[in-house]
Amino acid sequence: MVSSLFQASPDFSYIGALLAAPFADSLGRKWSIVVSCLVFTVGIALQTAAAALPVFVVGRVFGGLGIGLASTLVPLYQSECSPKWIRGAIISFYQWVIALGILISNVLTNTTKDRPNHSAYRIPIATQFIWVSILAGGMIFLPEVSTFVSFHSSIAYV
Repeated sequence: MVSSLFQASPDFSYIGALLAAPFADSLGRKWSIVVSCLVFTVGIALQTAAAALPVFVVGRVFGGLGIGLASTLVPLYQSECSPKWIRGAIISFYQWVIALGILISNVLTNTTKDRPNHSAYRIPIATQFIWVSILAGGMIFLPEVSTFVSFHSSIAYV
């Protein structure tokens, strides 16, 4: 039963991935990524502060939605903003950074696993704040993709 409750994050990441296209079409690629970071931040905060299992599971739900949104929106943004001669390298680098993040996560979890208190799981979860802050903060300075701007432009072409 408990192991199925922790499955909430992957299950809801599928839902987040399915919701990414409507968000991207209505808010734009840039601001949809920022919203996905905010949803993920709520999930991180709930999981880090959880003193009971139900709060932790709700945090996993928000975390899964945020990850699902971001995992679809970031490659979409990258592919629409990058020139075609470097597009493949940028998307490949994105995948490489995900693998590097998994490595860092495993090392950090292995480092804190023997702690006798709640910090054994709270430290690895809370470090996700660093990465989501970098993504959200960086997106504020990047431009919106031209396809969204041209589609939602108020200028009528005759």
